[in-house]
Amino acid sequence: MQTFNIFTVNVADLSYNKIASIPAKVFPIKSKLEVLNLASNSIELLEPECFTQLQKLKELKLNRNKLSSLPKLTFFKLQSLETLELNKNKLEKIPGLTFHGLKNVKILKLRKNNLRYLDDGAFYGLDSIEQLFLDRNQVRLTFNINKSTFYNFLSHSGRDGQ
Repeated sequence: MQTFNIFTVNVADLSYNKIASIPAKVFPIKSKLEVLNLASNSIELLEPECFTQLQKLKELKLNRNKLSSLPKLTFFKLQSLETLELNKNKLEKIPGLTFHGLKNVKILKLRKNNLRYLDDGAFYGLDSIEQLFLDRNQVRLTFNINKSTFYNFLSHSGRDGQ
């Protein structure tokens, strides 16, 4: 009988299952996981620090779930993450500092949610962002976004955010 060592797996595709939540610190500490696909489940809850042990993770797909909020510290320790996909969830708001600590994320996809509010500092910490997808949401620019929402992007373009 052949066995596998969970610590040596680089890619895990858990899409199209019936996962409803991701508990805190559920993944092994010495994980070598670089790609985690949790798309098309029924995930409603991501506990704070649920991905803390995935220090080598580069790509995280959470598309087509039932997420309505993103608790602080959910993604905090994902220093290697480059792509984060959250398309087709039920997100209505991105609180400030939600993505704090994701200094290497280049692609952030938030398409087809119910986003209405982007709080001050919603994208703070995305120091390497190259592509941000917010299409097919309900964001109203004149009432729900102010200049500090995109402060991080303005500071990278050589402007001072004013």
